[in-house]
Amino acid sequence: MTFDRCETVNRAGHLALIFSSLKALGLTDRKLLNEIMRGVLLANSRLLGVWTVWEPNALDGRHRLYAGTSGHDMSGRFVPFWHRYEGQVRLEANIDYDKPESEWYFAPARRRTEVVIDPYV
Repeated sequence: MTFDRCETVNRAGHLALIFSSLKALGLTDRKLLNEIMRGVLLANSRLLGVWTVWEPNALDGRHRLYAGTSGHDMSGRFVPFWHRYEGQVRLEANIDYDKPESEWYFAPARRRTEVVIDPYV
């Protein structure tokens, strides 16, 4: 399987644009955003995972309602990670995004652009 970084960056950028556009329109339904990510993953067999991590209360200010639920951290922060595991598509909450060594999270924020990093376990 070949890995096309440009294609991956384009997909990530499009997803970010879609989410920011929906938010600007006031469409912040977490189920909708999850279905978009799930659909992107299902439609692209070469992708291993799709995720988003929102700053605290940045999406809709309703974190407390979602605390500890699927695709959220214990504060209710929207941090869904859709991925392939043993032939199934699964939803989990992203973890370790707040650790200094989490380049997948901090590098784009620092650089203010998309960043491609090597896959890791």
